[in-house]
Amino acid sequence: MNTLIGLIETDGQAADKKCLEKRQLKYDKNLVSAEYDKCIQRIVTAVDICMCTDDAQIYRIERSLWDTGSSTSCISEKLARKLGLLPIDTGVGVTPTGQLDISYYLLDIYLSNKVVFHNMKVAGFPLERHDVDFLIGMDIISKGDFNIRNSDGRTVFTFNTTGN
Repeated sequence: MNTLIGLIETDGQAADKKCLEKRQLKYDKNLVSAEYDKCIQRIVTAVDICMCTDDAQIYRIERSLWDTGSSTSCISEKLARKLGLLPIDTGVGVTPTGQLDISYYLLDIYLSNKVVFHNMKVAGFPLERHDVDFLIGMDIISKGDFNIRNSDGRTVFTFNTTGN
C-alpha cells in the first residue's frame, strides 16, 4: 500500500492556516481513502496532471478540491497559464454568480499511480476564491464509488474505481 500526505481542511476557513491539517491518504490498487479524527468540511487532496502527449511533463497540484457540485473538473486559469497548458477549445462556463468565457484543456489526471483518467476535458476557471488550484468534478467522481461518512465525530473518505 502506498501512502501520500495530503492537506485536509478541518473547517471552511481556508485562509486560516491553523485550519489545515496534514493527514495520510492511503492508496491501495484502485482505492483512495482517508480517515480523520474529526468531521471535516472539505476534501482537499493532491493530484498530478499532464497534457495528453507522450513526452508531456507531469505537474503536481497540491490543493485539489473534491466538488460534487461541479459537473466538470476545473483547473485554475492562472495555474494553466503558468504551466503553459495549451487550450483545445473555448466555451461559456456557468457559475452561481453568472456566466464567463472559459478555455478547455485536454489532460491526463492521476489520483494515484493506479487511478488515472486519460483525455479529460478540463475547464479553466478563476478558482482563487476556492483557495485551490483544481476541482475534481463529477466527470471523475462518477467514474468510481465515492463515499463520505461522518460518525462519532470522525470523517471517512473513500474513492474506489474497482469494477467501474
